[in-house]
Amino acid sequence: MRIEPIHKKLSTSFVDVGKLIKHLYHYHFVGRIHIEFSDYEAEVIFRPGRSVHVRQFDHQTKTFDNGEKALKDLLARSREPHGQVNVFEYIFKERPARVYVDEHISASARRMAYSRTDTNASEIISSQRQRDEISRMRDRAELKELILELLKNAEMAFIAQRLDFERIFSNACSLVAERYPFVDPTKKEFEFADSRLYVSERISATQLANAISAILLHMFCKLQQSAELKKLLGFTTHRFRTVISRRRALIDRMLLTRQFEKLADY
Repeated sequence: MRIEPIHKKLSTSFVDVGKLIKHLYHYHFVGRIHIEFSDYEAEVIFRPGRSVHVRQFDHQTKTFDNGEKALKDLLARSREPHGQVNVFEYIFKERPARVYVDEHISASARRMAYSRTDTNASEIISSQRQRDEISRMRDRAELKELILELLKNAEMAFIAQRLDFERIFSNACSLVAERYPFVDPTKKEFEFADSRLYVSERISATQLANAISAILLHMFCKLQQSAELKKLLGFTTHRFRTVISRRRALIDRMLLTRQFEKLADY
């Protein structure tokens, strides 16, 4: 397991810790939030299976507490200024690339390999087309996973700063809809809500990548409005670079490097 920072040194003056806890719990987050003041510190630990444990230490009284009392005290202290909030994610294992095998195609390939008779050319072409279609569907599914992961990270960043992600995201979609009409919220062809992403099958991978890049770049501009938000932007783009790096082979294979490099290099 490795520990990866998502947000560091956020101020309690700007972060709604209660909403952040609910947001991470909703997304089955595994990791911890660490809140620190000069005389007090606490941790909210998210374990696999949506198990949450809270503990605190009061430096003045030299006392430890955990459970419901610690959560109540934590929420009260987090409303005070001059505290720092750090969020760390636990990465247990890199997900291996998934391979989808169509048994019918595999069986056909075995028959062709061991057959003593010539195989009709049309059968070979048909089998290849099936393999190509399965590969295309696999890549599209992985592309949606990549985009979903980026959107979740962006949403977390905005919520951590008490920004209305849903409204800002919807406005960004409306603004880029002139170039990419399918993201218009009224058309119901593209939607991100409740940690789920819906995209109409008629939208090509290139169109989808172009639109997502435009939407997120517009939203990044919102994070440049203050010094505090600029710092958050730095952590968010660092997170994006990590996510994109893990999917580099997919991005290059689908010829989408330019679109995602815009996000990684922002």
